[in-house]
Amino acid sequence: MGKAYTKKYVTILLVFLLIFVSFIPRSTEVINGNFLFLLDQGRDYMAVKNIVVDHKPTLIGAEIGYGVAGFQGIFHGPFYFYLLSIPFVLFDGDPYGGILLMFIFGILTIAMSFIFVKRILGIFGGILMALLVAVSPPIIAQSRFIWSPHPSSFFILLAFYFTYLISPKKYIYIFLAALSSGFIYNFEMAIVVPMCIGLLIYIVFILRLRQLKHYLFLIGGFITAFSPLILFEFRHGLNALKGFVGYFTPHQTGISFQTDELVQNIGWFFYNFSDSFPKQTLFPYILIFFVSLVAVFLFGLKWKRADVKPFLLYLLTLVGLTFITHSFIRTHIFEYYLIHLNFVYLFLFSYALIASYAKNQIRF
Repeated sequence: MGKAYTKKYVTILLVFLLIFVSFIPRSTEVINGNFLFLLDQGRDYMAVKNIVVDHKPTLIGAEIGYGVAGFQGIFHGPFYFYLLSIPFVLFDGDPYGGILLMFIFGILTIAMSFIFVKRILGIFGGILMALLVAVSPPIIAQSRFIWSPHPSSFFILLAFYFTYLISPKKYIYIFLAALSSGFIYNFEMAIVVPMCIGLLIYIVFILRLRQLKHYLFLIGGFITAFSPLILFEFRHGLNALKGFVGYFTPHQTGISFQTDELVQNIGWFFYNFSDSFPKQTLFPYILIFFVSLVAVFLFGLKWKRADVKPFLLYLLTLVGLTFITHSFIRTHIFEYYLIHLNFVYLFLFSYALIASYAKNQIRF
């Protein structure tokens, strides 16, 4: 009985701590109304004004790379504009409504991280993951700045959740995983490419699903997610396809591949890992990375939760796949291209800690 009460009180204490660290660092702009509103935000609000005031619906969002990354004719999806139209209407065009929307998505992201990881690691694993998400600097920043990549975090976790639930007999989760993975193109295309390819690799090579219906559900999910892009392409002469081909034709784009960009990208990936965690100077982040990775392999993959092993392989594959696909980008990558990896690292750290505890190796 004593242990049960202790567990109950510890859980309550952790929940209150989670609520505190979730709201306090994210509420500054919501409380004081002082927030950034720059060129990108003005462009997006003009697009929303065209939808709400001028009654001109759209099938596309902003151009990927915002016109300076070398891509031409390739656009994000329109859902971000329609999402932003809700606070636009409610607050009569005041950008403060957009800040409130970002704050809400920040809280929803923390809640989704708890729901997702609780399903895998139990309540303490869920609280641990939610706490890490709550204090992660780049994820905090998403709640304090109106920007199209920022709502993607919620849908990234949703995609991870549905991907974990995939099994040979649960076809609907294949559709939902494909739909939610592809849907992120409405916010950031650089995240969508490795996630969609990663999901395909997961189904073909890790789960080794072979029935035709599995792939029909997968294709159906992708088509549904990208349907605005597909419709726009057929209406405008396949501009995105031409832009994609042109991007990889240097003499047409005037862009040449620079090998030093690869070195910079490696640096960005290491920074992305360290930035996922609260700032500290006690341990080198490279040590945290390798200790967590070793713990995943030593304890996590041998843990009794064998059902999690395929999903762990999916996440590890996603890290390598992201690096490979982003190496083809001829300009340096930005941190918001790697938002999905923030959650991969936080989950692997949480899983390593819980698995080590389960194997009585917490001192490791």
